[in-house]
Amino acid sequence: GARGASQLRTAPMVAFDDSLPLIDEYWRAVFHAEPDRAPATTANSLRAVALATAAGGGVTVLPEHLARPMVERGELTLVLDPREAPRKPLHVGWRSGQVRRSDVAHVREVLLAEAGSWRRSG
Repeated sequence: GARGASQLRTAPMVAFDDSLPLIDEYWRAVFHAEPDRAPATTANSLRAVALATAAGGGVTVLPEHLARPMVERGELTLVLDPREAPRKPLHVGWRSGQVRRSDVAHVREVLLAEAGSWRRSG
């Protein structure tokens, strides 16, 4: 809870912007608290956030697909690995009319077939 968040209190935060996207959701889901400060560093992309963090800029929250390879290479250290991490809904989109293309139609059909097995939350 809030105790876990307080253990990171002195660490500077690196974020995508001042509204703390990803960090705010993580704090609420894992610590049941709001982040209590502004980021020390902001960057214009999640990749830049990851690189600033790897360079020693502070702590951050990153999507799995971006963080995992950097952790495996030793560029980042996983501070916490909560059992229940926040999940963001994903939306798949394409330009209107493109579903008529066979490759796009195939991807759509595969996603629709698999979607029934995905756990829905919320």
